[in-house]
Amino acid sequence: MRRPAPPEDRLFASVGAEAIAVLMGADAVRTHNVRETRDAVRVGEALRLCLGRDPLECSQELRGLVQGAR
Repeated sequence: MRRPAPPEDRLFASVGAEAIAVLMGADAVRTHNVRETRDAVRVGEALRLCLGRDPLECSQELRGLVQGAR
């Protein structure tokens, strides 16, 4: 039987799941990791908006988003 990870080891999985939820259409997520989740949600939103669009145009938007988050 697999043991659950301690809370301090769950950040990456939690933030990843939140980004995927937004990518799949979630309008809101609940989090305890506000700064990390904000960045992940921005990427998820940008990816959702890129679906079906020109990949080059979207890659430039994503690059700007990532650089703006720093």
